[in-house]
Parts: sequence; C-alpha cells; structure tokens
Amino acid sequence: MDNAKASSVAMIGAIFIVIDSMSEVSLQTFINFIPQILTIIILGLIGILIGSFLCSKLLKVNPYQGMALALTAMFGFPSDYILCQEVSRSLGRTDEEEKFLLDTLSPPMLIGGFTTVTVASVIIASFLIQTL
Repeated sequence: MDNAKASSVAMIGAIFIVIDSMSEVSLQTFINFIPQILTIIILGLIGILIGSFLCSKLLKVNPYQGMALALTAMFGFPSDYILCQEVSRSLGRTDEEEKFLLDTLSPPMLIGGFTTVTVASVIIASFLIQTL
C-alpha cells in the first residue's frame, strides 16, 4: 500500500469506521461508563506489563520490546501502525534510519495487534453466542 501511496487513505477509512460506530453513543451513556472503562484500562495495563515482563525474561527478549509488543493488545490496528510511523519519524535522523526503524518496528507490532484483536474477538464471540 505504501508503494501505491494508498496507506493514508486506508488509515482514514479505518478511523472513519470506528468513528461511525460511536455515533449511537450518547454523552450521558459515555459519562456513566467512565469509571468502569478506567478500571478496565488500568487493570489491563498492569496485567499486560507484568505478564509481558515475565514472558520477556523467560524468552530472553528485551523487556522493553516485549512490553511494547504486548501493549499492542490495548492499541490495536490502526493505532499501532500510526505509533510505529510516529516513532520512526521522531527518532530517525535520516531517511535511511527512519525506514530502518519503521521496517523493524512495524512487523511485530502489526502481527501482535492483529493477533490479539483476532483472539479476543473469538473469545468474546464464544461467550456472546450463548446469549442469543
């Protein structure tokens, strides 16, 4: 998609899909769910960081890289790809460094994001299907 100069259009499309699904949520509904949302985010973040740190040590991977990969579960696609692009642009001093950083960061982050979203969707769907 980058070669066809279409990745930006795809990102905008993915973001509009998310925004469109939010159109049915009222402000009062959102405000009522803020405490639950913050609790889930904080507990999830702590659990992900502890679990990824332990797994990184067990698998002899740099803990910082392991924790960053695990955090893709919270961001998902397209956020993790946007983060990779921004980190590459911020830290790369030359075009070659920028490309190297993006090529190094993107594959594991995208695979981690897609995998967690897919696995979570299957688990959630298996519970929800029983309610039909």
